[in-house]
Amino acid sequence: MTTTAKKRGRPIGATAALRPPAFTTDNYGNPIALVPLAREAGTATVDRSDWDTLLARGVSPNWYLGTSGDGPNRKPAIRTTYLGEIAQVARLILEATPNHRLVYRTSDRTDLRRVNISLKKVNARGEGDAATGVMRKPEWVSLAKLKGPTKAQQRAERKAADDAAHAAYRAAGSERHARWMAWIETAVAGGRDRDEAYAYAQEQARAERRAYCAEHGLDPTTGRYPRERNGHKVEILVPAAPLQATGDGSATVASLDPTGPN
Repeated sequence: MTTTAKKRGRPIGATAALRPPAFTTDNYGNPIALVPLAREAGTATVDRSDWDTLLARGVSPNWYLGTSGDGPNRKPAIRTTYLGEIAQVARLILEATPNHRLVYRTSDRTDLRRVNISLKKVNARGEGDAATGVMRKPEWVSLAKLKGPTKAQQRAERKAADDAAHAAYRAAGSERHARWMAWIETAVAGGRDRDEAYAYAQEQARAERRAYCAEHGLDPTTGRYPRERNGHKVEILVPAAPLQATGDGSATVASLDPTGPN
């Protein structure tokens, strides 16, 4: 029993013979090719240089121009008689990939000149613009991401900021304590009364602490950001920007005299 190879059928709209294009110029004198479409569907306008490129790729005579779709969706396409594939002529001209989308300047889908067609690069979900390189926010992003961090995330961020501010407060306090203790010893060695020197140093150190807390928005009693009770939870109030001393009696560090009273 012998079998014979099944002949490939021609794609829908195939023509018995290829009709050669007509070469002319457009209104601006640029050379173009008017390529007849299959099924007497009119002609497609292609830049002469692009048509020559298609010929160099072997598009003709095995390939011919046809149309796919009906009504407003009709668009010219190159069809092959041996592969049975359909690809848009514009995509071949512009060397488009599957992640490109065709953009027409006019409503004429048969005008395949480069002045009328361009590409828009998109990702697999049809998002993005190659001209600007800006990716649109995809519609499938979860609402949680669009709304920003959750309350738990915000609390965690505020706690981390509070811990960092308190660590800096403690470091400044250690430096302040060591500095004023050294000043006390120097003052006592110079003949001052220890209790008097200690009282003065303590007053100045407290003023420095108040000024530091006022500048950084901290509670001077705890060295942390203020708290606010919200129901059964205590919220940390982190300032948007470092606060400045308000002149309410709190001395600033610059106004202190580390040498003590005369």
